[in-house]
Amino acid sequence: MHRSIRAAAPVAAIIVLATVVGCESKVTQANYDQVTIGMPLSQVEKLLGSGEEDSSGAGLSVSSAGIGSSGGTTERVFIWEDGASKIVVTFAEDKVVQKRSENLE
Repeated sequence: MHRSIRAAAPVAAIIVLATVVGCESKVTQANYDQVTIGMPLSQVEKLLGSGEEDSSGAGLSVSSAGIGSSGGTTERVFIWEDGASKIVVTFAEDKVVQKRSENLE
């Protein structure tokens, strides 16, 4: 019985290590810096994971003058949060057009 416990110990250690490493926040200054204007939503999600879409402005289009209207390009805003740290990215036609951050380390 002691052999099976010894054999299982390294496997358990690897699982614990993978879990701890996998829990590391992606909402960091380094990752924010990698998000660039024109980057596709799919690439941002590979970098930051799935964000939460902010539906407060759902369906609103913004003209080049910054005026809301029913025509033009519909913008979508996604938010990534970890505690007080936040990354907010605005997409038009699934490409980054604006980004901002709060309390990143």
